Amino acid sequence: MSSIEILAQWVDVTVLEEEPLVDTEFITNLRTHHRICTSEEDEPKYELVVPGPEDRVCFGRATEAAPHFFYMYESMVTRLGVFLLFSNFEIAVLRHCRVAPTQLHPNSWGLLKIYQFISHTLDFPTSLRIFFFLFHMTKPFSGQNNKQQWVSFRVIQGQRIFTLFDESFHDFKNYFFKVQAVEGHYPFFLDESSSPRFPLYWLEASSCEKYGLDDLDEVEAAIVEFLREVWGRAPYLDTKKFLQGTPTFVQTQLGSFYFSALFPICDLFLSTCLTFLATNCFLQRWRRRIPVNLTRESRRPRRGPVPELAAPG
Repeated sequence: MSSIEILAQWVDVTVLEEEPLVDTEFITNLRTHHRICTSEEDEPKYELVVPGPEDRVCFGRATEAAPHFFYMYESMVTRLGVFLLFSNFEIAVLRHCRVAPTQLHPNSWGLLKIYQFISHTLDFPTSLRIFFFLFHMTKPFSGQNNKQQWVSFRVIQGQRIFTLFDESFHDFKNYFFKVQAVEGHYPFFLDESSSPRFPLYWLEASSCEKYGLDDLDEVEAAIVEFLREVWGRAPYLDTKKFLQGTPTFVQTQLGSFYFSALFPICDLFLSTCLTFLATNCFLQRWRRRIPVNLTRESRRPRRGPVPELAAPG
């Protein structure tokens, strides 16, 4: 059986019908006008390869002897700021959900990025338990045959904090390319034993563990309380605006929240002038409520490690 016939047993036709619309000129323009790596020194270590006309975003390696790669969507780089090398937290989420990078819908990458952005800006640790307390992975099934499409994260009822990056995220499905290491450089997506650090190719969906408030430790519970107090009611945190903003912009928004809570009727100019002073006061007040063992390292779930990945073919 061909690759497409094998995948057709569980992948929906809406995925298999999406032909690549990427050519050499497209890749050249992308690399000319956009960076693909967070660090400039990593840029020459990775190449973007044009997929063949028969390739599909859910395809894996043609043979076990072929070098490993993974697909990315152009919109991940140009609109969402998903760069190489993936963060440890991004790798942990992909492993936890057992999904490849393009198997995760771009809007869900937006939620993944905004959560990290806010955590980094406020010097909070990233945590799988917090993330999967706020969101759950939807079952990516559709159609009469109950086959799989893209995986999405959805807000758990009563836990909404962030908006979607785009309520109608279109025009991304045909613009994908291969990412692989340049010869002579070891790829970040393989471990010391040359096994994938996260799923490189699409896998059949499995259940993804959820977490409740009782599963959070003291630090995580305090962070969730903070997020709820600041953004737990409309207007919610605008994912697109924050991802296109700066840490200063985020802190300004926090200061505005704190100041308006203290003085709801206030001259706009005065409120703006005092925003930065209020920001520091606001953050200090909350950090006193968070235990001192706060670190930025991602935490493993309490209920056991993330399942090991079988090496894909």
